[in-house]
Amino acid sequence: TAVRIDAAALAHSRLDDIRILDADGRQVPYLLEILDEPTELALPSFDTLPPRGTPPRTAYRLRLPYGGLPDAALRLSTSSRVFTRDINVIVRELPRDAASDANFDRATNTSWTHDDPDTPAPSLDVSLGGRMRTDSLIVTVNDGDNQKLPLGKATLLVPSYRLRFFRESGASLRLVYGHPDLRGPRYDIELIAPRLLDAAADEVSAEPERSTSSSFANTPKFVFWGILGVVVIVLLVLIGRLVRTPLSS
Repeated sequence: TAVRIDAAALAHSRLDDIRILDADGRQVPYLLEILDEPTELALPSFDTLPPRGTPPRTAYRLRLPYGGLPDAALRLSTSSRVFTRDINVIVRELPRDAASDANFDRATNTSWTHDDPDTPAPSLDVSLGGRMRTDSLIVTVNDGDNQKLPLGKATLLVPSYRLRFFRESGASLRLVYGHPDLRGPRYDIELIAPRLLDAAADEVSAEPERSTSSSFANTPKFVFWGILGVVVIVLLVLIGRLVRTPLSS
């Protein structure tokens, strides 16, 4: 069986911490396959922002499906056929902690030109670097004295990975991830990796992501310590009563 790692798993895992579990919680060995073609994620339409910079640039915001996507590239398209524009893509990363108000911007500047009125302009791919700790991008276009460049469909390109594993017919499996301290697994199946990667496989899709954290894990700390304090007090009272109770002869 083969299953692609979807955008949610890419954003919320490190790949090393991915595990496949059977109904009894046992690990199912797998091979990690790196695919040549990226996964394309269609993005919603642009949100227009006030002009930015001096001289002012046309500015847009793009919402991403998840924060934390790694090694992505933004693909832009336009219906215009004769143009030259400076494009700036800003990754505005979220504060590193709740007490910080500082944002960390990473900007990529590039030029987009097309001079043949008889052919459509090729799309522009802008690499966004490493893992993005944000769920939105800001795109600015230097239109100069020209009309605004019409931007069409925007697409996010992310790396494509696939897991290959043996699965019994009808078996229900879980794809789990998100533990920051796990190291990459080492399975014996890796010894025959070249043979298995060339074999035919049944393609399946993962169900939508859902959290497996318990309600206790989400309990505020002050509630936890309050309950613990009450338990300790009750135990001390019981011990005190036992100490004061005289032994019968």
